[in-house]
Amino acid sequence: MFSKTQKHDRHSEKGAALAVAMIILAILSVVALTALAFSSTEARIAGSDLQRTQTFYAGTAAMEKMTNDFSNIFRKKIYPLPADLNAVAANPPPALIAEGFSFNQTLVEDAAKLAELRAIQGLPADIYPRVNIPSGPYAGLYASVIPYKMNSITTQGWSGTEVELEREFNNYLVPLFQFGMYSTEDLEFAPGPFMTFTGRIHSNKNIYALRNIKFLNRLTMGGEFIRNAKPSGVSNTSSGSNNVFVEVNNINVRSVQGSMQPGGGTIGGPNIVGSTPGDRGYFPGSPDGVPNPNWESISVQPATGADDRFGGQVLTH
Repeated sequence: MFSKTQKHDRHSEKGAALAVAMIILAILSVVALTALAFSSTEARIAGSDLQRTQTFYAGTAAMEKMTNDFSNIFRKKIYPLPADLNAVAANPPPALIAEGFSFNQTLVEDAAKLAELRAIQGLPADIYPRVNIPSGPYAGLYASVIPYKMNSITTQGWSGTEVELEREFNNYLVPLFQFGMYSTEDLEFAPGPFMTFTGRIHSNKNIYALRNIKFLNRLTMGGEFIRNAKPSGVSNTSSGSNNVFVEVNNINVRSVQGSMQPGGGTIGGPNIVGSTPGDRGYFPGSPDGVPNPNWESISVQPATGADDRFGGQVLTH
């Protein structure tokens, strides 16, 4: 018998292997391209986020500068004119302009909000609404309120990224006639006979409460509440120096210590040795003193009849 031997076609096997290799290579190419596409997309997203963040913070800085410049208007005038508002809006941070940012800004009275407030209070178009200030150093006072709106569109020059921010705020104008006494200079209280003062008191500088006085209303000051020193530069040893009181919610609170105290050769005046303009205690020509470390914690405690617990009715610096 004869047997027949089968021969394999090696050429066909080689062709099949090549086809499989091509398929695998194609799959790997697709995977690689997909990964590359994802990487490129992630990089673009990260870059876009960075540009938006940079532009957002540039816009925030511009808004803060506008707010600060708006506040500075009131150092020169009571009521800002439209030209004043336009000047504020047209003055973005120069350093950010140098970095390639541009700004389109506006600052105007909020006409819609103003009309709404007038309608609520039944006021004509030439009268500003009035409110009672609920908290802070001017709590209890009436003020005219003017709503404002500021807007800043910030553009990053090299990427074209744009961010728009808007801030709405109220400006309160407090009439001075509500104060029993208001001064831009120091105030000194040292009556001979005992005296009761009923009105609200404010000094842009310091209040010297030396003897024989009772305050029935809030005291606020830009400087210090002085008990130990006289403006003349001598210690307060006057008769009646222990008779200084503040009435808080019908509770009589004795004032024993002030916001400054003697120490280091000083007599408890408002001037802090070594202070510079803008610092606390910069009152050249006034008696020297050192800050009372207990004042800010004790003076704001609720009135119970204990000394110096004024419940925030005596507010300094």
